[in-house]
Amino acid sequence: MTWIIQCVDGQIVRLTFSSFETERDQDYLLAGDGNDITTGQFFVWHGSKSPPNLISSGSEMWIRFTSDFEETSSGFLLLAICLPSTEILTCGENEFNCGHSVCLVDMWQCDGLTDCLDGSDEENCDSEAPTVTCPNTVMIGTDTGRSFATVTWTPIPTATDNTDILTSSDISCLDSRGNVVVSGGTNELGTTTVTCHATDAATNTGSCEFSITVVGKFDI
Repeated sequence: MTWIIQCVDGQIVRLTFSSFETERDQDYLLAGDGNDITTGQFFVWHGSKSPPNLISSGSEMWIRFTSDFEETSSGFLLLAICLPSTEILTCGENEFNCGHSVCLVDMWQCDGLTDCLDGSDEENCDSEAPTVTCPNTVMIGTDTGRSFATVTWTPIPTATDNTDILTSSDISCLDSRGNVVVSGGTNELGTTTVTCHATDAATNTGSCEFSITVVGKFDI
């Protein structure tokens, strides 16, 4: 299905979406400049993200919807208006510019889903997880007269990343039940497996494991 939107000379077309939902990777809305759907394409959209506003570079814009007709979604609702050709769309500082004034929410860049027609929003993305180094394995006897031990780790966990500077505050260490484990804390009798995680700005997460074993004084 194809639509041609025409304004008078000296005007441009602006599209604003109020809703959008199609089957991702199957049902597409495409847009381009002019009245020939074989040329001038600058936009493609699919899925459930809310599309950005669009603006043509001339007085005409074509819109085309394609579907595999296998699943039914609510589709889309848009408003097309004609504006003076002096009207511009400028991407904000929290937006990614796909080109042709197609502005994406910044958080959609490097999210693993291609939104720009040329795929530029998924280029040069950091996909490497931090390297996390754990403390040495610990085996320790219980505190005197107690059924637990106060455990201090050495060395402290560290994390390095290919793009970000990570500090100790970026590292969290948890036991198998999801409880936070800290150096200088107490551990009950038995072996506790501790996993330390660190996440970089691109949400890549690295981890390492070590164990803490607490034995009764008569066991060592």
